[in-house]
Amino acid sequence: MASIRFDGVTKRFKDGTVAVDDLHLDVPDGEFIILVGPSGCGKTTALRMVAGLEDVSEGSIVLGNRVVNEVEPGHRDVAMVFQNYALFPHMTVYDNMAFPLRMRGVSKPDVASGVGEAAKLLGLEELLRRRPNQLSGGQRQRVAMGRAIVRHPAAFLMDEPLSNLDAKLRTEMRAELARLHRRLGVTTLYVTHDQTEAMTLGTRVAVMRDGVMQQVGTPQELYRHPRNSFVARFIGSPPMNLMRGELVDGALEIVGAAGAVSGWPAENRSVLVGIRPEAWHAGGDGAGESVSLPAVVEVVEELGAETIVHFRHQASAVDVADANVVDAETFVARFDGNATVTVGERMELSASASALHVFDAETGEALETTPVTA
Repeated sequence: MASIRFDGVTKRFKDGTVAVDDLHLDVPDGEFIILVGPSGCGKTTALRMVAGLEDVSEGSIVLGNRVVNEVEPGHRDVAMVFQNYALFPHMTVYDNMAFPLRMRGVSKPDVASGVGEAAKLLGLEELLRRRPNQLSGGQRQRVAMGRAIVRHPAAFLMDEPLSNLDAKLRTEMRAELARLHRRLGVTTLYVTHDQTEAMTLGTRVAVMRDGVMQQVGTPQELYRHPRNSFVARFIGSPPMNLMRGELVDGALEIVGAAGAVSGWPAENRSVLVGIRPEAWHAGGDGAGESVSLPAVVEVVEELGAETIVHFRHQASAVDVADANVVDAETFVARFDGNATVTVGERMELSASASALHVFDAETGEALETTPVTA
């Protein structure tokens, strides 16, 4: 096994596009780390540079103790699992898994042993004589994983391996990948745009945007202490609500909401106020200082254990695409599944001061000073 380090890595394409910009990231030996972000953020390009499928424009990629910028892909001792499985359709499951060992000149008995061990680990023993077109999506993904496992690589590189599966299979495969990592302990760099995957799989999560690393931390660190408004919105499902606010003489006020929260810096400035869906309460919550907001219910999603409510409030929302203020926006609350809410109902929603996240309106950066609450 080996660690992975991005040391000031930049990828600039011939047309001048900067896909990855001065990336610094350490992946210790044995860690399972997720690169997550929207399409086009540079996460797959970063993965492909580790694999040797893309050249590095600036900086260094270090595997273990060696810089691999000029090392051919086949000599990097990494195994890549692709989104589309990349199985040979004319080969059996056994031959697909055996292929990388045969290419290395491994003896026939050792090939059989290696494939048998991986097949047992992945529950593929009864499928070894089938071809890919006779398998389900989940089975094909396990074959692709098996082909990577038999190599005993220093690191796994996974490029959205579950994105072609349906929701049920994705959930099952997430659990399977987590179990595999616990058993094998191989350093894993995993790329996805699905923040649910990121939150449930990763030891740590690295959020990217426009080629730039935004924040790296455990899933709970990113959820509870987002560094900026982009991370705050990207991590969490449903996403965080963002509203306009002002800091006035040390008090935080949300536009259109009743109540103010004291204890903030005296510097006056415009801010964005973030409230997680589960932080809303119907009526007052009675927990010290709080803010309240009149709202009208637009959509109710009853999911059994929880109820997701979309509501509308005038003149306080932020268009999170470009942070321009709009006249009205839909916000989301997460209630207990026993909550009784009807479309068109007018509600008073409240959130305690301790649940508020505050960001600078211009930069989007989180304000580190927290209010003093009773």
